[in-house]
Amino acid sequence: MSTKDKIIQTAALLLRKQGYHATGLNQIIRESGTPKGSLYYYFPNGKEELAIAAVEYISQKVINRIEESFAYSDDPYIAIDRFMTNIIQGFMEQESERGIPIVLLAAESKPEHIKLHDACKQEMIRWQELVKEKLMNSGYEENKADELASLLHSMVIGGLSMTTALKQTTPLEHVKCYLRHLFMREE
Repeated sequence: MSTKDKIIQTAALLLRKQGYHATGLNQIIRESGTPKGSLYYYFPNGKEELAIAAVEYISQKVINRIEESFAYSDDPYIAIDRFMTNIIQGFMEQESERGIPIVLLAAESKPEHIKLHDACKQEMIRWQELVKEKLMNSGYEENKADELASLLHSMVIGGLSMTTALKQTTPLEHVKCYLRHLFMREE
């Protein structure tokens, strides 16, 4: 693994566990085991630039999970149900990777962190567009696919936020149970 990747992965983990304000550059350097000069070499604009790279790293992991789940079945209900199962299992199994969702990182960032906020927003839009595309490929009209993708995204983010706060998966399990109602087609 490259030095840059070590820095990004460490920053991603710390940002998810502690949030933006509680994560310092010295802690990232110490926990990544990289030289201080490397951080400033790769991220000359400082903490916000590094946080954006960390958000993109986290987002790519989410996208990989979405795509893996969507490849499992052509049926959007089955694919999204699998995605939810993976999220719940991941939360229970990977305690070291638990943390705040990107949306909370965006909410925590100060108004002057426009680039970080925009990066979080763009990544969340990418996730929602993947769901919308899956729904459209499954026969949903664009407006309905957009509506369902937005609703699903809101439910998952809310479930993740509550699961993180409560340190139990019940909110995500409720979202998973309700999915079948979202995907009942009107005849």
